Order: sequence, then structure tokens, then C-alpha cells
Amino acid sequence: MLKHHFRKPVVLLLDEYDVPIQQAWEQGYYTEAIAFMRNFLSLALKTNQDLDFALLTGVLRIAKESIFSGLNNLIISSVIEESYPTAMGFTTEDVHRLANARGHADKFPEIQQWYDGYRFAGVEIYNPWSVLNYYGFLLGMTALLMPQYEVQSNRESGYGRFDLAIFPKEKNSFGAILEFKTAATEADLEKRATEALQQIECKGYIQAFLSRDITKEHILKYGIAFFGKHVMIRA
Repeated sequence: MLKHHFRKPVVLLLDEYDVPIQQAWEQGYYTEAIAFMRNFLSLALKTNQDLDFALLTGVLRIAKESIFSGLNNLIISSVIEESYPTAMGFTTEDVHRLANARGHADKFPEIQQWYDGYRFAGVEIYNPWSVLNYYGFLLGMTALLMPQYEVQSNRESGYGRFDLAIFPKEKNSFGAILEFKTAATEADLEKRATEALQQIECKGYIQAFLSRDITKEHILKYGIAFFGKHVMIRA
């Protein structure tokens, strides 16, 4: 269908192909899962004339004698090989560019301390989810609020720069200020979230709202702290 519509061969991307197999092993239906995956992949990858090529990613190493026994021309690239180390995550240069683009160049040492956790074929790699979770992920999600709201980040207001502000375009609608912090441990989450909320007050970030004739009663304030995938919010 895709090839017919775009008039080009299809590229198939299959992420975490091995998750169903791991779950099957834990739940006791491994043999059935292997049989299904072998047939599924054979149909999708071997006898598919509409396919250009496929890229599969996973934790388990590909074994040609298992679910891939019916396939040919497999090219296996692990994290210890030098074929695609920079494709495994963000490089140092990538993170520098992201930090500079968001006006947080001064945060790079902190990001490096927290998320510079991998070395593939001699290349330092950062976990993309963790880096973006620093607050870029939330910034991206605010795109869903447009055009009813205007979203700004790292702008001067009061006595500093807020992390994220959401301005309503309709009168009497609510807006929000979000300030983000990282925590050194899970136990520090509440403290850091409280500090973020206090910063909104102390720095007078609501001035940007007041200058737009948005009243204090219509300004929501959130202090948000991250520790890995754990989050604490104070309002």
C-alpha cells in the first residue's frame, strides 16, 4: 500500500524487536512466540517485494539460527563495533548544540554529569530520552496547545529568565509558568521541586503575564524536579 501510494520501495523500522520474545520467556509461551516471530519476520522481510530494506533494533543479539533462520543478507552491528556509534544516541556535539539553542549553554556541565553514560566504539554517547527530558520533551509537548496559547522558553521576565511560560490568547483563560530542576537523588525531588516553585515567586516571573493584562488569579505556577524517570511537581 505504501509503495503504491508513494511510488517508492518501503523502509521498515522495527524498534525493540526482542521485547515480545523477552515477555514470552517470562510468561511461559516462548516456543509459540518464536514460531510466530519467525513467520512474521519472514513474511515482512524475505518475501516482501515492496521492501527496500529494514532496520531492527533490540537488546538481544540477532542469532541467525533462531527467528532469523529464514532470512538472508543480515548485517549485524552491535554497540561495540565502529559502524554506527553516533547513531546510538546524542554525541557531545549534539548536546552542545541543543543546550546552546535553548539558551542553556551554562547547563552543559550538569547535563554531562548526569547523562554522559555510554561509550560506544570510543565515542561518548548521551541518552536522548534523558537529555530531552531535561525539559525539551515538555517544551515539545506544548505544541499541542497552539494556536490557543503562545509558548515561550528561556525569556527574561522580572529578575531572571523563566524556563517555560504558556500565555493564553483568550481573555480570562489560564496561563502557566513552569520551572525545572534536576535532583541528585530521588529523595531530593520534593526539595528541588519546592525550590523551583520558590524561584518563580522570588524572580517575579509573573511580570511577563501581568504586562499582557493577565491577572494573578489566572497564572498557574509549577515547580518540577526530575531524577531519571522520576518526577515531582509542586504547585
